[in-house]
Amino acid sequence: MFKTDEDRTAETARLNDLARTDPHRVNATWHTTKGVADLMEGGQDRRRELQEAIAGFSAFDPGDNPYGERDFGALTLWGQRLCWKSTTSRRRGKSFLPRNGASS
Repeated sequence: MFKTDEDRTAETARLNDLARTDPHRVNATWHTTKGVADLMEGGQDRRRELQEAIAGFSAFDPGDNPYGERDFGALTLWGQRLCWKSTTSRRRGKSFLPRNGASS
Protein backbone atom coordinates (compact mmCIF):
# COMPACT_ATOMS: atom_id res chain seq x y z
CA MET A 1 0.00 0.00 0.00
CA PHE A 2 2.85 2.42 0.82
CA LYS A 3 6.10 2.71 -1.07
CA THR A 4 8.14 3.77 1.95
CA ASP A 5 7.92 3.84 5.72
CA GLU A 6 7.92 7.62 5.48
CA ASP A 7 4.80 7.49 3.28
CA ARG A 8 3.06 5.22 5.80
CA THR A 9 4.04 7.49 8.68
CA ALA A 10 2.83 10.61 6.85
CA GLU A 11 -0.54 9.01 6.07
CA THR A 12 -0.95 7.71 9.63
CA ALA A 13 -0.16 11.17 11.03
CA ARG A 14 -2.64 12.76 8.61
CA LEU A 15 -5.42 10.37 9.64
CA ASN A 16 -4.60 10.85 13.34
CA ASP A 17 -4.78 14.62 12.86
CA LEU A 18 -8.19 14.23 11.20
CA ALA A 19 -9.40 11.90 13.96
CA ARG A 20 -8.53 14.64 16.49
CA THR A 21 -9.71 17.69 14.56
CA ASP A 22 -12.59 16.39 12.43
CA PRO A 23 -13.56 12.93 13.74
CA HIS A 24 -16.76 12.66 11.68
CA ARG A 25 -14.81 13.11 8.48
CA VAL A 26 -12.85 9.90 9.00
CA ASN A 27 -15.55 8.04 10.91
CA ALA A 28 -13.49 8.16 14.11
CA THR A 29 -14.93 6.97 17.39
CA TRP A 30 -13.76 8.39 20.69
CA HIS A 31 -13.73 6.29 23.85
CA THR A 32 -13.02 7.51 27.36
CA THR A 33 -12.07 5.86 30.59
CA LYS A 34 -14.53 5.94 33.46
CA GLY A 35 -12.37 8.56 35.17
CA VAL A 36 -12.59 10.93 32.21
CA ALA A 37 -16.31 10.20 31.82
CA ASP A 38 -16.76 11.17 35.48
CA LEU A 39 -14.93 14.46 34.83
CA MET A 40 -17.33 15.19 31.95
CA GLU A 41 -20.45 14.75 34.11
CA GLY A 42 -20.87 18.52 33.88
CA GLY A 43 -22.63 18.02 30.55
CA GLN A 44 -22.09 18.83 26.89
CA ASP A 45 -19.96 21.88 27.68
CA ARG A 46 -17.35 19.65 29.30
CA ARG A 47 -17.44 17.17 26.40
CA ARG A 48 -16.97 20.03 23.93
CA GLU A 49 -14.15 21.49 26.04
CA LEU A 50 -12.32 18.15 26.00
CA GLN A 51 -12.83 17.73 22.24
CA GLU A 52 -11.52 21.24 21.59
CA ALA A 53 -8.50 20.67 23.83
CA ILE A 54 -7.57 17.47 21.99
CA ALA A 55 -8.30 18.96 18.56
CA GLY A 56 -6.06 21.93 19.34
CA PHE A 57 -3.23 19.84 20.75
CA SER A 58 0.06 20.41 18.95
CA ALA A 59 2.72 19.96 21.64
CA PHE A 60 4.11 16.75 20.18
CA ASP A 61 7.64 15.98 21.31
CA PRO A 62 10.01 13.13 20.44
CA GLY A 63 9.44 11.42 23.78
CA ASP A 64 5.69 11.12 23.20
CA ASN A 65 5.85 10.95 19.41
CA PRO A 66 8.90 8.82 18.56
CA TYR A 67 7.55 7.61 15.21
CA GLY A 68 6.05 10.91 14.04
CA GLU A 69 2.50 9.54 13.87
CA ARG A 70 0.99 12.16 16.23
CA ASP A 71 -0.99 9.47 18.02
CA PHE A 72 -0.45 10.37 21.70
CA GLY A 73 -0.62 13.47 23.81
CA ALA A 74 -1.00 14.64 27.38
CA LEU A 75 -2.65 17.87 28.46
CA THR A 76 -3.97 19.50 31.59
CA LEU A 77 -7.69 20.19 31.78
CA TRP A 78 -9.96 20.77 34.80
CA GLY A 79 -6.90 20.55 37.03
CA GLN A 80 -6.16 17.01 35.84
CA ARG A 81 -3.41 15.63 33.65
CA LEU A 82 -5.18 13.75 30.84
CA CYS A 83 -3.58 11.49 28.24
CA TRP A 84 -5.11 10.62 24.88
CA LYS A 85 -4.16 7.98 22.33
CA SER A 86 -5.23 7.53 18.73
CA THR A 87 -5.34 4.07 17.22
CA THR A 88 -6.02 3.37 13.57
CA SER A 89 -7.79 0.17 12.64
CA ARG A 90 -8.94 -1.38 9.42
CA ARG A 91 -11.93 -3.63 9.00
CA ARG A 92 -11.72 -6.50 6.57
CA GLY A 93 -8.85 -4.98 4.68
CA LYS A 94 -10.65 -1.70 3.97
CA SER A 95 -8.81 1.49 4.75
CA PHE A 96 -10.51 4.43 6.39
CA LEU A 97 -10.29 7.41 4.09
CA PRO A 98 -11.90 10.82 4.50
CA ARG A 99 -15.55 10.84 3.54
CA ASN A 100 -16.55 12.14 0.12
CA GLY A 101 -13.04 11.53 -1.18
CA ALA A 102 -11.83 14.73 0.48
CA SER A 103 -8.18 15.07 1.36
CA SER A 104 -6.25 17.52 3.43
